[in-house]
Amino acid sequence: MISGRSIFLKGVFPFLAVVLVAFIAVKVFVKPSDDDPVIIDPALMVLVPPETQMLVGIRVKEITKTPVYSILRQKKVLEPLEEFVARTGINPEKQLYEMLVTFDGRESLVLARAKFNEEAALEPDIKGPGMQRFEYGGRMFIGNEQFAIAFVNSSTGMLGSTAYLRRTVDRLNAGTLGMPAWFKAQQPKITRANYVWMMTRGLTPEMRAYLPAQGNASNLLRLLDGMQGSRIAVDLRNDIVIHAHADMDSPASAEQLASALKGLAGLARLTTSNENLDLLKVYDSLETKATESQVDASIRIPRAQVEKVAESMPEGALQPAF
Repeated sequence: MISGRSIFLKGVFPFLAVVLVAFIAVKVFVKPSDDDPVIIDPALMVLVPPETQMLVGIRVKEITKTPVYSILRQKKVLEPLEEFVARTGINPEKQLYEMLVTFDGRESLVLARAKFNEEAALEPDIKGPGMQRFEYGGRMFIGNEQFAIAFVNSSTGMLGSTAYLRRTVDRLNAGTLGMPAWFKAQQPKITRANYVWMMTRGLTPEMRAYLPAQGNASNLLRLLDGMQGSRIAVDLRNDIVIHAHADMDSPASAEQLASALKGLAGLARLTTSNENLDLLKVYDSLETKATESQVDASIRIPRAQVEKVAESMPEGALQPAF
């Protein structure tokens, strides 16, 4: 008579062993492709307020290994990163892994996965002028009544205005936070090769206030009124390559936006000084295409021109609204 133990040892156990070996082999030998969708840390996704209109992802661990990292830091291009480092004092090269920045048109929130204590202690070790520890909603805060860092656990923190953080903790405890479905649908369209990315869904009146109301860029602002959503992905591995996509309210709006982008590049080309002629390669690399109600655009900044382009950008080109 065949026993259950015999069936397991002769049939089920070998099968499970083969499955386990195959799984390990896939993990070890099959490396993720740069064309695979970007992965957002689930611990951060669950903290995104559902009314978020703009979501920015910064893959700090990967960015610190790129050739342009020092320039980005020096020119303070990634302001959320600079803000977080200044507030916490942590070392981004050793302790900071990933960040999400949310903006609902009024309030912004910086979400981060990090090693908050270099000794790997359970309690984060953050010090600074005017920083005090207090609790709210069962979460530890470090800060003051103007701004603070709230810790979800020893490796997940939220930086923002203290009042907004308190409301966010209330919603976290009530289970009403989480990345909106629109952003979840867009996420697979951004690949792992992009270490900085941004997604938006429309422009609120508050968001319009951050955009230029005068000059040539104001014409582009009027065209963006018809934008239903967008995504921007930035590849920093060698040259900087920026891909942008916009969903417009009509084919006519899409054509107008594509033409406006070409016009801005042409204007920049005409106004380029003799000292900056090497930037012409950047303007000439712009490609735009309107397909029905969608616009796709890309531009390449050669590594040799990255510093010069960064110098022309305002300090804190990507800045949260605290």
